[in-house]
Amino acid sequence: QSDISTTSSTTTVAQLFASPKYNTVNSAGLYEVSTLATISPTLINYVSTQTTINADVISLAVQSGASTSTLYNILNTLKTYTSTNGISYGPSESPMIRVNVSAFILDKYEVSNADYKNFIDGDGYNKREYWTDAGWQWKTSNNITLPLYWNDSRYNQSTFPVVGVSWYEAYAYAKFSGKRLPTEAEWELAAKGNPSTDYPWNNKLFPWGNDDPSTLNNEDTLTVGADGSSVIRANGYFGADGSSIDNSKYMSDVNSFPKGASSSTSVNMSGNVSEWVNDWYQYEYYGRSNTEQTNPLGPATGTFKMTRGGSWSSNKNELRNTYRDQFLRPESRNLNLGFRCVSNQNPV
Repeated sequence: QSDISTTSSTTTVAQLFASPKYNTVNSAGLYEVSTLATISPTLINYVSTQTTINADVISLAVQSGASTSTLYNILNTLKTYTSTNGISYGPSESPMIRVNVSAFILDKYEVSNADYKNFIDGDGYNKREYWTDAGWQWKTSNNITLPLYWNDSRYNQSTFPVVGVSWYEAYAYAKFSGKRLPTEAEWELAAKGNPSTDYPWNNKLFPWGNDDPSTLNNEDTLTVGADGSSVIRANGYFGADGSSIDNSKYMSDVNSFPKGASSSTSVNMSGNVSEWVNDWYQYEYYGRSNTEQTNPLGPATGTFKMTRGGSWSSNKNELRNTYRDQFLRPESRNLNLGFRCVSNQNPV
């Protein structure tokens, strides 16, 4: 394809990124401003002083009246863009669309070991009515009767979030409790709180806002001591033997870190443990339509289930509200993975 003039204001996004001249990134993995400058005259006004396109510039373009279709195309085409604090965004997070969600009640806390014990004591592992067909087959074939780490004293404190549970187990617990797992859309809405603008997104990076998660339970709050034998995390001190003053080397009580609560008051939606949601994962599920969606349930089938929220082992990028590149087979049972439940506003 022939080169594209930088003076053109009618070049399509597809043409622009097909051109060898513009289909390149800089050393930081970001598209140069010249790459996008021909897409929209409106954007040019805001990128003229920038060295890379970032989320704040996109937001300014929205407020200035750039067409929604132009922004959708930009965000859908970019493989990576960055916000002012250097956080990278993946392609599975775009395009951004408006999603309408009916009223629901999300649990304030992740399901704790004490909560989950009710399911065990209620013979939940032996009652077929709580399980999906695939879950029941998996459970019986593998003789699953308890969470993977249930008898490990490092992780089974009553106030810790239950971990080592598959999506199947999380689903069964939710049904036992008269609830369900949240959809991906419900989870993200609760993490963000009510959008503060009329646009189909808001700019909150994390449930608590845009502040760096330096006081929360995640990988970025972990440092190795000068002697290499101790670790200081936001939630405790750890000696060479792995012991800690608060027994929370990997996770914390479900009601810990109130500074990390979202504006909807749910605690630990980023950090502590990642959380299963109901949806199957599909890379382009939200990218197939630029129109509004109402109560999306995700793909009808799939191989992987979505998890959201990041955990004690996640880096800052993985703690963002919109981060989607964390998905697992439904039988996965990980140390950094739990869940919380949701009910309708007026459950029957």
